[in-house]
Amino acid sequence: MALTVALLWIAAPFSAIFLGGCAHYTINAPAAALDSSRGYKFGVADALPGIDDEVFVILALSGGGTRAAAFSFGVMEGLREIHYTKNGQTHSLLNDVHLISSVSGGSFTAAYYGLHSQEEFFTTFPNRFLYPNVELALGLSLLNPVNWVKLASPYYSRIDLAADYYDAHLFDHKKFADLAMGAGHPFIVLNSTDTGFVGRFEFTQDQFDVLGSDLNSYPVARGVAASSAFPFLLCPLTLRDYVKQSPNEPQWIVHGLKDRVINERSYATAVQNHLYYDVKTTQYVHLLDGGLADNIGLRGPAGALEGDEMPWTLQAHVNGRIKTLVVIVVDAHTEEASELAQKESTPGLVAVLGTVTSGPMSNYSSDTIYELQDYLTRLKQDYSTNGQLALTANSAPLGTPPNIYMIPLSFADVADEERRGRLNHIGTNYSVDRGDVDLLRATGKRLIEEAPEQKRLIADLQKGP
Repeated sequence: MALTVALLWIAAPFSAIFLGGCAHYTINAPAAALDSSRGYKFGVADALPGIDDEVFVILALSGGGTRAAAFSFGVMEGLREIHYTKNGQTHSLLNDVHLISSVSGGSFTAAYYGLHSQEEFFTTFPNRFLYPNVELALGLSLLNPVNWVKLASPYYSRIDLAADYYDAHLFDHKKFADLAMGAGHPFIVLNSTDTGFVGRFEFTQDQFDVLGSDLNSYPVARGVAASSAFPFLLCPLTLRDYVKQSPNEPQWIVHGLKDRVINERSYATAVQNHLYYDVKTTQYVHLLDGGLADNIGLRGPAGALEGDEMPWTLQAHVNGRIKTLVVIVVDAHTEEASELAQKESTPGLVAVLGTVTSGPMSNYSSDTIYELQDYLTRLKQDYSTNGQLALTANSAPLGTPPNIYMIPLSFADVADEERRGRLNHIGTNYSVDRGDVDLLRATGKRLIEEAPEQKRLIADLQKGP
């Protein structure tokens, strides 16, 4: 008996190494058949009963680790407490959030909200993600010999280890099919970056249709992991492309390829997605942090508002059903000057890589906000001009334009200099002190409650049509 036990101990490491070679990331499944009426798509979610989009709130949650997750959570706490009277009943503004587009740290908050009721979300999310030292837990998992074996496989990397941890400890092994759709649940768009062309990649069925893949059976945790896979710290997450030089590309790609002059955004999106249909170009998709392409999660909603030749669109809603359109951008980036400017010595590799990856994110984010603000201003003008021309030509105008409210929130909005300085010193990792988490939550809640544009919105809603 003793000899048998000894042989098992000796054989165990070799068995583990052998099994490690078999470790593999979770593979996205091919779609049995593409069906535009099914899957996790905005149009499908919107068609469900109980959706009231007269007041349509878009919430964009930025990247920035636990800092972003906690700041976003605080804003949502504030939205829950903001009320107005609708049809004789008190109504929470949070219930008007029909779309959440998120990146990196913000994706943890968005995905968890999409998988739970409001009561469960506000009760359990802080203790499951915001307060625990997730970074330490991931580090300790590397000390597990079982994981050494897995990581020895060329088909299993640190991003898969992180995704498995999120799957077991935060998202309870739930799939995208478990994301609730309908009344009280917004459409969740988790954004990552395709390293093949450094373009946005959304975890929606419209995007997975382009790969010939089924999103419903895919773990939500892996979508969040891809959205938060910061380069150099984590490896890219891999998906398989099942489309083989198919002539049956979606119409939004076919039409978008013709829109170079008319709509550069839809053209660029079509060009990127067209590459998935060429087996010589793309057989696998490798995804990194969504912040590399859009650190505030706003470019997807902006494209959906501006054009109908996109994977999903909001234009039909803006031109018809939406009476009040609200865009809230929760931006957790900091505005502290880099310490590199205080040193004469040449910056090292790590410092340079940090600048290269994080610097463009902030600049790109500001441009996206300005661009959308400009578009919404032009949209109002288009309604006005069309109405005047219709009166002259005795033709039908576009209709009543939606009331539009743009509410960007960031640490720069904090008036207290000491408080703002403390916020700007909180890192982007997944280990934030409890006191800082509470500060971030309180700041997000206060900013949305005190935002002048939010107060104007509620005053207008109280007046009625």
